[in-house]
Amino acid sequence: MMAEPLFEDERTRAAELFEQYAKPMAERLARQYRGVDPQRIADAVVESILWASLEWDVCRSDTTRKLAEHARQLLRTFLRGESRRRKREETHVQTEPFSVSLDDLEMVDRVKNHVAPSNFERGVLDLWLNGYTAPQEIGAALFCDTSEVTTALNRIRQRIHRYKGQVNRDE
Repeated sequence: MMAEPLFEDERTRAAELFEQYAKPMAERLARQYRGVDPQRIADAVVESILWASLEWDVCRSDTTRKLAEHARQLLRTFLRGESRRRKREETHVQTEPFSVSLDDLEMVDRVKNHVAPSNFERGVLDLWLNGYTAPQEIGAALFCDTSEVTTALNRIRQRIHRYKGQVNRDE
């Protein structure tokens, strides 16, 4: 049983508890939980010591047992969270990643060529698909007049609309 600390300040009490209990508790937890990251064990020990310094009235009677219980509880919580995270990551990895076949890429190229037949219009379309929405931005990127870009965008939109209609009729 630990004697009453010299000062009532929680920081001083935490320092005294740390000096007296940190190393034996960490060694004990490391023996109980083999293979656990030592940093996790150290975190649990420090958290339990800080808890004990704030809850001294609860821990005063049997400090060693209360500290060990609290540290084990924290470590189990850490480990439970870690296993849940690992399980979530495994299920996420097991889902099939997005893949594009060669046929899909060829279809995209055909649609692009249909919608934007000239090199200038393909450049406008590529910039538009990459997030450039303002004709001024596209014009600046392609070093051309905004009116040319506006005309090209209108043509592209009209061709997309027509192409969509053809696809819907074919289905």
